[in-house]
Amino acid sequence: MVNLAEELRTRRDYARAESLNVLSRRFSPGAATGLGNATEMLLDQGKVNEAAATAAPLGQISSWYSAYERIHVLYAQGEESAMRTLADSLVRHGEGIRHSFGVHIQRSMSLRTTRLPRGPARPFQIWNEW
Repeated sequence: MVNLAEELRTRRDYARAESLNVLSRRFSPGAATGLGNATEMLLDQGKVNEAAATAAPLGQISSWYSAYERIHVLYAQGEESAMRTLADSLVRHGEGIRHSFGVHIQRSMSLRTTRLPRGPARPFQIWNEW
């Protein structure tokens, strides 16, 4: 059902694709893909409040997927402090992909605010030594 919804999405038939994604939860209550895709489609259409409501149940299914969609909703809402809090939490308490995702968010936020982490004085010095 999710695959059919994605096909409809490529044809810009958003209403039917969204319906199929939400409906897929009834047939596969343990799968988060349909809700995640519906959240992304709502964000693409500028429906931020509806996207936040659709993404809310993801936390019960998959904490990783929930964090992934939540960061997009927070970005659309302009909630930079909440984004930083989520990223810090993922870096401190996450393992594997969660930790990496938190680091990625932190780096992206640093680039947005031009607060880059301190690194070597000459980043290309390593290449010159070879």
